Amino acid sequence: MTLGIYVLHAHDDDPEVTQRTVAAAQADMNGWGKVYVACNGRDERQLPNIKGAAMIRHFVPGPDAAVMVRAIQTHPSEVMILLKSGVMVQPGMTARLVTALSDTTIGIVAPTLFRMDDSVITGEGITDAKFVRDWCWGFTREFITVVGYADWVGNAFRDCPGADVDYCYRAREHGYRVVQVSEAMAALPDKIDERWQSKAYKWLVWKHGLVKINEVW
Repeated sequence: MTLGIYVLHAHDDDPEVTQRTVAAAQADMNGWGKVYVACNGRDERQLPNIKGAAMIRHFVPGPDAAVMVRAIQTHPSEVMILLKSGVMVQPGMTARLVTALSDTTIGIVAPTLFRMDDSVITGEGITDAKFVRDWCWGFTREFITVVGYADWVGNAFRDCPGADVDYCYRAREHGYRVVQVSEAMAALPDKIDERWQSKAYKWLVWKHGLVKINEVW
């Protein structure tokens, strides 16, 4: 089985933060698999090459979802974990997510996300969810052959709010479970778009209509 961790470096991300994200992911992989960095509109002067990581550069910025889809299309793995810059993988996260994906009823997995200044108490096992966020999530190549890739068409924002909710809905439509793995931990970045919910809702209504929004959201 091949494992790939794909880190998104968006056009306005801090290179030092991305480097710390990659370092944490590499440490948790412990030599198992490969880390890819998808640079959305960044050249080497703005984001230098990172030791041990494959750099996938898109010199013309595009939608973040499109950049990540191209990354996993051109550099496929059997198991894929996608991270945004600033998400800090905690020890054991990768193995726990991969283990959860060995259950063929599960389509999408995500860790427990927390802020670094929070006290976190988690349970055990996995919890079914309607959707998980694309700060950190994972799926398999087999899942993609059934469900396809994430969609962003018609989204007015480069960060594609709502694309993660839509992808989870499509997974559930195909009979897959979407789960959070309680003991797999990752720290959220400091920079979070507080308007994400309203922007995502508008796009999801545009795509699915008000009649179906309660099924999606």
